[in-house]
Amino acid sequence: MRATTTSRAALPPAPLMAAVGEGEGPRAAVRGRAGRATARRALRVAGRHAVALVVALFFLVPMLVALVTSFKTNASALTGDVLSLPSSIHLGSYGDVFSLGGFAGFTKVSVVVSVVSTVVQVSLSTLAGYGFARYSFRGRTFLFSLVLLTLMLPPTALALPLFLEMLHFPLAGGNSISGAGGTGLLNTYPGLMAPYLVSGFSIFLARQFFMSLPDEPGEAARVDGCREWSVFWRVYRPLATPLIVIETLFAFQTAWIDFLWPLIVAKGPSLYTLQVGLSTFQQEFTAQWADIMAAAIVASLPIMLIFIFGQRYLRRGIAWSGGR
Repeated sequence: MRATTTSRAALPPAPLMAAVGEGEGPRAAVRGRAGRATARRALRVAGRHAVALVVALFFLVPMLVALVTSFKTNASALTGDVLSLPSSIHLGSYGDVFSLGGFAGFTKVSVVVSVVSTVVQVSLSTLAGYGFARYSFRGRTFLFSLVLLTLMLPPTALALPLFLEMLHFPLAGGNSISGAGGTGLLNTYPGLMAPYLVSGFSIFLARQFFMSLPDEPGEAARVDGCREWSVFWRVYRPLATPLIVIETLFAFQTAWIDFLWPLIVAKGPSLYTLQVGLSTFQQEFTAQWADIMAAAIVASLPIMLIFIFGQRYLRRGIAWSGGR
């Protein structure tokens, strides 16, 4: 009798037990909804990763095929399966690239054009973007609208007007002061570099970056007696290092991979860039697929290295371009 009384006393009151039972239902429903939401979120993430994987394979498979083919002999590349691995690694195609077809000369032209045009474009674009962001002057909005207008025009639409401008450039290539009588800047390094010296996108990117910086450091420097150039060079230029890196990546990539403009301006192999040179290399060695793939891999290396080591800066540049 005493044990029964003790066990009953240890139990919680009946109303409290009923309240606990009623509370379990809502908590279980909340846990169920949270579990379903987590499952849906996991499915969405898995779906995005699956789509990204398919897109990545779509771009990687041709590159892998080219890389594998470059390690084959020309005979095995011509007769064997495209997706088959070579029985032994053959590096002779990479030696043939620089000994046949003037590939070394094409590389030199591409390096000179890309490096010089990148330095000029980054310098001009950074200064122009700083001016648009930090100074108020008459016509600023109109001029910046013209800069944005250049982003809406495809490069192919500008090829013919720019070609005529290079052809009739005054006092160049035998031309008179009126731009007649000679070849102008055609088949010259300045003519090759002309489209890459100024970029509306780089100016826009620089303006967005400098508008995101505070005014206080520049005002403090002016109070201390700094002139405008010193304010830019000593205060804002060190802060613009990420911007300069991004502009350099975009400018070098644009000049390196372009095919149409060097094809129009260069009149001989002495000024062919890598992209134009690859087309002649393919015509000369039509059946030498291992050599052609090795040349394509070598020509793609700078761009691949840019995206491998500079992708975080490229993402930051895309974020800036969408700013205020």
